[in-house]
Amino acid sequence: MCSKYGDFDRPLTATQLEPLLRVSSPDNLDVPAVYAKASAHLNEIFPSHLSSISSSSAHVDTHELEPALELAMRYKVDSETKKTLLYRVATSTEFDPTGAHDPSGPSPEPISSDPAVAAAHPALSARTLRICHRVLASLIADFTPTLFTVGGAQHMACTDVMAERWMDDVIGPALKDGGVGQPLEALKRIEKAAEGWREYGLCEECVGWLKEEWEGEREAIWKRLDGWIEEAEKAEDAAEASQ
Repeated sequence: MCSKYGDFDRPLTATQLEPLLRVSSPDNLDVPAVYAKASAHLNEIFPSHLSSISSSSAHVDTHELEPALELAMRYKVDSETKKTLLYRVATSTEFDPTGAHDPSGPSPEPISSDPAVAAAHPALSARTLRICHRVLASLIADFTPTLFTVGGAQHMACTDVMAERWMDDVIGPALKDGGVGQPLEALKRIEKAAEGWREYGLCEECVGWLKEEWEGEREAIWKRLDGWIEEAEKAEDAAEASQ
């Protein structure tokens, strides 16, 4: 097996990695060398750090992300890779467009009983889809107050500039493209918007200070995401145990 499947010199897709991870996993044939190499390859395909999520324009096809996310949820891959994939899929507008897997909504029948729903995103299990919903709900609840509250700058005049520009440059674009549910991208966009507020009177000191503040908030959200994922997984475990 190692000689046939252990060659990772050429790039492999998540779909191609799935049988390698499954067969070499501790629950199957338990081939640590292949399992570790396949996991590492998945980490290389999808950069697992905050800077890889910079803006809405840095879009990655969710049809590539979804198989990779399911691998990360099913097998023991790098936790940062799992977090990155889960964030990207959960904050997309495509992972469950009908809301059929939303645990907060009505679900009169078993989710898997609808073939049309299951066929829409075959790479993702119902459990993963529900976890995506739970994580997205946490992201929105956390970020909404930040988005709709004008912060303060170092100087009153600069705070006035922010207040004048906030609706057009921050809230408006976020409502238009779903930025409420994409806090990391929205905050990066706010950083860029602040640079343009110089022409409205925002001083250089406040531009730098605000960019640091918003970058710090991005890092804080990234850290809090670990807890939201853990909470979502525990909620799913509890729901499954009660059935």
